[in-house]
Amino acid sequence: MREDTWQGRPAYVVGTKRRQFWVDRERLLFVRLLEPGQRDTTRTSDVRFNRYQPAGGTWVSAEVAFLVDGRERWLEEYTDIRTGDALADALFDPRRWATARN
Repeated sequence: MREDTWQGRPAYVVGTKRRQFWVDRERLLFVRLLEPGQRDTTRTSDVRFNRYQPAGGTWVSAEVAFLVDGRERWLEEYTDIRTGDALADALFDPRRWATARN
């Protein structure tokens, strides 16, 4: 483990040069994952959990960026984040997914 800075904030870095994860030191939030690519291990996969915001007594990343060799390949952005909502039991039963509503 070592200490570094991520997006202007102090962070812990755990792992090796090729496979590591980063944690925001003050909030203890998972912010980054670096590892060899799944299909091509000579490439580097970099997943970044950005734009954390408080939600229901915890923190939620409203943006997740997926990079390969430093180039963004996919970006997920979340809005209207809610916590504490009850979920229908059918959502956890694959046989009922076609008819499940929440």
